[in-house]
Amino acid sequence: MNTIIGISGISGAGKTTLVKALSKKINAAKLHWDDFDEISISPNNYLNWYEDGQDYKAFDYQAMADALKTLKSNQIYRNKGLNIMIIPTPTIFVDLPLGPKHLQTAKFIDYFIHIDIPLDLALCRRIIRSSKDKTYEELINELNKYPAIRKLFLMEDVKDCADLILDGKLSVDMLVSKILLKIKLSQVSTTTNT
Repeated sequence: MNTIIGISGISGAGKTTLVKALSKKINAAKLHWDDFDEISISPNNYLNWYEDGQDYKAFDYQAMADALKTLKSNQIYRNKGLNIMIIPTPTIFVDLPLGPKHLQTAKFIDYFIHIDIPLDLALCRRIIRSSKDKTYEELINELNKYPAIRKLFLMEDVKDCADLILDGKLSVDMLVSKILLKIKLSQVSTTTNT
């Protein structure tokens, strides 16, 4: 069985960037939540979802759960519709915004890491990312909506369930080093306990 490490955090925390860096550093397989957006079901209105009690089952990412199950059992994952083929490696990294709260995918994750980042820094990163695809007016519109939806980005319940919480203000290289050290220590302690 392969070890799957899940990285959670709010939008703009740097989950995708970190998963790519970890994958590159140790030549590990990786999987991204966003790759499954088009073939999955999410709440139509996130604010309503939040105010109605945050039912994480409203995010139906069965295709991603299937991918994780396949990779966990050391089999190649292929999805022609998404143009994805992933060859499993002993350690696999995946970004999962909802972390352990999303039981459909969480059951395949061995270790959860949460990137904790100040909301203002995450917002800045989202604006920079969005500025490539959106007009100035669209960006201003998003910023005007932000005070009403800010509470969506707190994610304390997801953070509280993580095995490891890291400071998202650190550089990507520093985060990679901390995670790889933690994984190595975990593997050593598991080996000595068996």
